[in-house]
Amino acid sequence: MLRRYTLATLLGSALLFAVQPMVARALLPLTGGVPALWNTCVVFFQCALLAGYGYAHLAPSLVGERAQPALHVALLALSLLSLPLSFAGLAPPPDGDLTGWILVALALRVAPLFVLLSTGAPMLQRWLVRASGADPRPLLAASNVGSLAALLAYPLVLEPLLPLAAQARVFSVGYALYVALVALAAWSARAAAPSAPVEPARPTPRAVWWRFVALAFVPSSLMLGVTTHLSTDVGSFPLLWVVPLAIYLASFVVVFARPPEAPSPRVAAPYLSLVVMMFLFTAPQVATRLPLAVAHLCLFAATAYLLHGELARTRPLAGSVTSFQLALAFGGALGGAFNALLAPRLFVRVTEYPLVMALAVLLIPEAPALPDKRDREEAFLRAMGVDPDAVLAPRPPRRPPPRWSAADALVPLAVGALAVALFRAPEMTRTPSLVRLGLPLMVLVFAAIGRRVRLALGLIAILAAGRLDRSVVDASRTFYGVMRVDDVRGVRRFLHGTTLHGLQYLSEKRRGEPVAYYAPGSPIGQVMAALGPSLDGRTVGVVGLGVGMLLAHARPAQRWTFYELDPEVERIARRHFTWLRDARAPWTVVTGDARRTLARDRAARHGLLVLDAFSSDAIPTHLVTREALSLYLARTDPRGVIAFHVTNRHVALDGVVAALARDAGLIALMGRGTAASPEGPIPTTWVVLARDPSHLGALSSDPRWRRVDTAATSRAWTDDFSNVLGILRWR
Repeated sequence: MLRRYTLATLLGSALLFAVQPMVARALLPLTGGVPALWNTCVVFFQCALLAGYGYAHLAPSLVGERAQPALHVALLALSLLSLPLSFAGLAPPPDGDLTGWILVALALRVAPLFVLLSTGAPMLQRWLVRASGADPRPLLAASNVGSLAALLAYPLVLEPLLPLAAQARVFSVGYALYVALVALAAWSARAAAPSAPVEPARPTPRAVWWRFVALAFVPSSLMLGVTTHLSTDVGSFPLLWVVPLAIYLASFVVVFARPPEAPSPRVAAPYLSLVVMMFLFTAPQVATRLPLAVAHLCLFAATAYLLHGELARTRPLAGSVTSFQLALAFGGALGGAFNALLAPRLFVRVTEYPLVMALAVLLIPEAPALPDKRDREEAFLRAMGVDPDAVLAPRPPRRPPPRWSAADALVPLAVGALAVALFRAPEMTRTPSLVRLGLPLMVLVFAAIGRRVRLALGLIAILAAGRLDRSVVDASRTFYGVMRVDDVRGVRRFLHGTTLHGLQYLSEKRRGEPVAYYAPGSPIGQVMAALGPSLDGRTVGVVGLGVGMLLAHARPAQRWTFYELDPEVERIARRHFTWLRDARAPWTVVTGDARRTLARDRAARHGLLVLDAFSSDAIPTHLVTREALSLYLARTDPRGVIAFHVTNRHVALDGVVAALARDAGLIALMGRGTAASPEGPIPTTWVVLARDPSHLGALSSDPRWRRVDTAATSRAWTDDFSNVLGILRWR
């Protein structure tokens, strides 16, 4: 019997955590491939988990212990009708915030199945105890193993090997087997004799219950905060979703297997130092490299371990296990809702991530005092077999340090005022925000030694001061990302996340000079010079507006169409830059996801189609698939050229485009260069595709452009299959 229950628990937990990245991956092409998708999915899963716990808690008392297994099996059987999981027939709105649509889509296609899966582990443990009185801890271990194994297997095994349709079929088979195993377990539970009366659990004190909620809230919010911070730069794909979630789950497994002691000062001090360091590296201009990404994950792991450890250590204060589980589920759901639903409407930056770092400082359990001289003397005498009270004078009463003092308010105010002065001073606008944040942080660290409240409030004060940055002209946040316009050293810049997406000199003399990725000597500048005259009388399509700097290469006889995902980008380009106003060719902007808007634009036959669609430094994967390229070819004329901007700090996209070229039988040339920019030299890489070398004009004989060896490329990506893990730059 135990083996059957264990197998059901193991399979159910694996399915529960495999379905999360799987359905989010299926939604990626429908939502523009942005980081906000995963956060929205997670808050849905957390709320569904809370509903599942509520059902597991209430169902036995509402329908009776004997009838509940039959009811549960009947609900599981009905849920089989929702298989295979698919979002076919659901189309998102053409523009705007997609959060509501994602939640509705998940509720329609995934909710019943996920809620029932989430009840599996607690329900099976309850049935096992009722049927045999056996110890349920093996089921808890099986649940942990299944969850972690599925989380790690999805990005490392399932996604690289199987297309989405095959993944859905595998899940359907696994779910059907799970239903059968649960039905067998339910039969034994229903046939068992009624359990002995159980003494009613005492209620959990309200203050204790809400502390449980707070301790669960912070790691949940921090998990989504670090995921957003990393995926904004690197990309939105399952591996980056799963790693923080696996750390989150592993911290639960470790601390509840053996609750840790309260952290000593030797642990708390390095942890608080790491908080301060990573708080500094959340500055807007700090790009995420691999060592920094690892440091962010280490901070999250340490925070989750310490706060979940406090939950495990104080669990006996809960009146019942169910009450404790509900507090954890409620706190987790609140953390997810804060990040996915509330923060994007409150903050124009990813402020929630450093803000919750500060809250973690307040919640970390107080470290026990280090032994003083008297403690060491007493310990020595006891080791010698001597009673310390007979030798030493009476110990004077210890005075605990005050929990609050006036300095705990004055120091954060002073540090915040210093930060405001640094961010508002005109002469400091040329100074990187990393430096302007660093100086107040140094002052705070020295003024807050041993004072946890002072440190947390000081971090919040510095964070608030950062919003008063004098160099920032405009800042906004949408479902598609965080945007900022600032003026630095005579240049107006547009940044999406931490990545420069366009700029313009402020002086009238140099205002029309294209620079950076679009400079005349850059690869795309070479493309425009080589193809420019041949594009007269034809149209140019550009996926991704940026600030419209590419229009500097336009000729009066051409017509340009921009396909831009986010209406906010168009507002910024029109309001803060003049590239659109100064263009020599007529142009239009079509907002919405490029795949959908190009599909609707059936009359389009572009002579040149430029793919330059980024979300920060992450390219939407659904724009580099076989189906996407087929659409691009249908929207170019017979001599049309397709140009992909593949410059990226984190992934090697040139091989992906080369595989698409091989798959479609196209010619592929790659150009690399270093473009001049006020920011310094910027490396840039482009790949151009054509049906015939003659369509590329002078590029086909330009030594700066080399033929891409498509024979050595990997499998072409499709809407059902992509392998971001295989193209990551591990440095």
